[in-house]
Amino acid sequence: MRSFLFIAFLLVGFSAASQDADTITTIEVKIKGVTCANDLNIIGENLKELDGIVSSALVGDAKPTSKMEITYNPTLVVVDSIYARIEDSPSCDFPDQKPYKVKR
Repeated sequence: MRSFLFIAFLLVGFSAASQDADTITTIEVKIKGVTCANDLNIIGENLKELDGIVSSALVGDAKPTSKMEITYNPTLVVVDSIYARIEDSPSCDFPDQKPYKVKR
């Protein structure tokens, strides 16, 4: 009986873990107003402050309109909050300015 309960407990645990993995989503976001790779580092650091962000990474080279791949848990953060956080990130050259715009 103990073995059965232990196996049942393991199956429930693995099932819950796979459901959590199913909720992770990756999007690609185009960001206008980028002047250098450091801009994207600042945006990435700013995104990490949001609950639910798993990772963010530059896709290709840093250009005036760059792409970032963002992996997140949609049960913890919504896309509009991700976009708002990107657009609220300060410029590396002019920290009082917020030059980034998400291209929708």
